[in-house]
Amino acid sequence: MNPQDLPQPPEWGLLLGRVGEGLVWTALFMFLAVFGLSIVSGKKPELERWIKPGIWAGFGALFATISILGSLFFLDQFQFDYIWKHLQTDYEWIYRLSGIWSGQQGSILLWAVMSAFFCAMMMRRSGKYLRWHAGISSLALGAMAGILAFESPFNLIDPADGIMFMPPEGAGMSPTLLNYWMVIHPPTIFAGFGALTGLFALSCSAMLHKDLEGWIPIIRPWAIISTTVLGLGLAMGGLWAYETLGWGGFWAWDPVENASFVPWCLTAALIHGVYIQKAKRGWQMSNLILAGLPFITFVYGTFMTRSGFLDDTSVHSFAEMDGTALKLLIGFLFGTIALYLGLLIWTAVRKREKQPSVGGAEGFLNRKTFFTAGVWTLSGLSFGAAFGMSVPLMMSLSGQKPKAVEEIQYNQTLYFLYVPLMIAMAIAPYLTWNHKSGKELIAKIMTPASAALFISASLLLWAKFGPGGLPADPEATTLLIFGNTVPRLGWTVFTCFFAVFAVVANAWRLFELLPRSKRGIGGELTHIGVAMTILGLIFSRGLEQTAEAVVGQAIPGEVFGRELAYLGSDGSLMERGNTIGIKVKGQGEEFSVHPSLYYQIRQDGQLMDVRWPAIQRRPLHDFYFATGALDSSLTDDIR
Repeated sequence: MNPQDLPQPPEWGLLLGRVGEGLVWTALFMFLAVFGLSIVSGKKPELERWIKPGIWAGFGALFATISILGSLFFLDQFQFDYIWKHLQTDYEWIYRLSGIWSGQQGSILLWAVMSAFFCAMMMRRSGKYLRWHAGISSLALGAMAGILAFESPFNLIDPADGIMFMPPEGAGMSPTLLNYWMVIHPPTIFAGFGALTGLFALSCSAMLHKDLEGWIPIIRPWAIISTTVLGLGLAMGGLWAYETLGWGGFWAWDPVENASFVPWCLTAALIHGVYIQKAKRGWQMSNLILAGLPFITFVYGTFMTRSGFLDDTSVHSFAEMDGTALKLLIGFLFGTIALYLGLLIWTAVRKREKQPSVGGAEGFLNRKTFFTAGVWTLSGLSFGAAFGMSVPLMMSLSGQKPKAVEEIQYNQTLYFLYVPLMIAMAIAPYLTWNHKSGKELIAKIMTPASAALFISASLLLWAKFGPGGLPADPEATTLLIFGNTVPRLGWTVFTCFFAVFAVVANAWRLFELLPRSKRGIGGELTHIGVAMTILGLIFSRGLEQTAEAVVGQAIPGEVFGRELAYLGSDGSLMERGNTIGIKVKGQGEEFSVHPSLYYQIRQDGQLMDVRWPAIQRRPLHDFYFATGALDSSLTDDIR
């Protein structure tokens, strides 16, 4: 079809796109203006009153930008390249909404919007730190807006033969993104990422104001919010990956997963460091580092996932960025590192006399010791994950073909940090800031330790004999770091024991605290949630089993002592969302599952199979059903 025969884009659609581009530049101008105000208000304090309105105005411009982009998605404006790549006319409203942040430009815009919102919210209570808190925040937000100015979601499709046109249909998102998790996971996790900008800026402001104590009460609630929201986003991402074939289950140490995990570990470490400083003073420089590193590592992770280095090593990586935008992102990364290192060095040189510790801890068995252990283990986990995700970049820079670090290598090495982390989580709630005797501590943890041992033994028996006809594979082994192998069942349950211990110990402590006070139970609840998540990951991944069966109209199959019967397809194999019915019977139960299988025609004219699993959930195990793709000799018959 000739370009002149295609419909022309409406003027109002083009105008909305130009308004969106203009709003990005408006936000950039507002953030630069706020930075200027933060500098001159040192000599003209009366100008400081314009700082908060300036930040909110920048946020408003970015929010209006993402609103305009959303309206263009809902109005099928395919003349914009970003919308053409992430929308089709038959998409339901939830996929039109999620299309806004499904690609490179939209997700960067979402990051900028969330960052501006959290920075503006934090400034409401930043007190004397407002001036430089706003100045540093506006620099970061200005950098994001600058990247968006070149990595714009409002770029038009290149005209054909010099003629501008609007395609009647779009290419659409990757089928793996057509999922309800796409609607809620990115906004949640980018809200957590957005809060990191404010933490970074506030720690810089503390150094510039030469006050390393007053900022702690301000940053503490925001650190908790950031860690909570970011952790919730990580959990959502794990559930999404579990429901998506080829993404490695809940957690596979994918470089893009690590780019989120590293900042979360560091913000969790920051919370514990803040508690130490609040109770015992000291830890001033350590907390400054812990407050800045989450943001820096996320900017680094953003560079890794969007520069193209991970295209062949990650199933989640984005397309390569516009050249100018990538240079701005690299400059943003190195500028952030240089600014923070400079401020840290300046603060360390200026702070020659250490402030005396108030009520210093005596002995080993006290809360400070175990909080410190938690900070070091969480920091170690973040460093290990950051190093692993950087291997493809290091290989590429050295002229080698990039290769991702395998999941088993992460498990083998980071295991040595997992064990002390779980032990610290289990014991710390029973300690005070002062020394506790060993006998007293043992007496307190004996009951939860015994209960954890009983629960672990029960898990071992359950997995070995398998009620419901699903025992663990007795022949399976696990490869340890030095090349030795051990029975997988025993090793998995032994590893699970430490997470069970952390869960039971914190639950027992929670039971003890509830009658006296409900204010101090947040830590125990958090520890229970984290340990339960890790327990599920280990148990599920360690004992998973797979089996294949060929099932047809008159051909029953069998897996794990259960008979499979084919129930037929509920539609056409060329229809999105088509499912295949399978009846499962045996071991005293009967149910039906409907895994999805359909085909799409790619841009090159070839057929692409799209498969979604069906999951039958049980309290201690799941049945995970996925269909195989048709033989290539049969696919021509379904066109």
